[in-house]
Amino acid sequence: MLLIGSFDKFQSTEFVNAGCFSPQTSLPSIDLMKICGTISDHLYNNGIFGHVTLDLVSFPNVENPG
Repeated sequence: MLLIGSFDKFQSTEFVNAGCFSPQTSLPSIDLMKICGTISDHLYNNGIFGHVTLDLVSFPNVENPG
């Protein structure tokens, strides 16, 4: 597994990408590596090889906004 890059997208209206922030700051980097590693291991174990693009959606934590 190789994580090439990550960025945050923001929308102006529903389903319309207004821009991107790079590098991403929505999720800690260690969480991204763990998520990508888990998914890549699952794909490999099921015989899936090649380039994969993964989109993650994150939401604010209402209990801890920080």
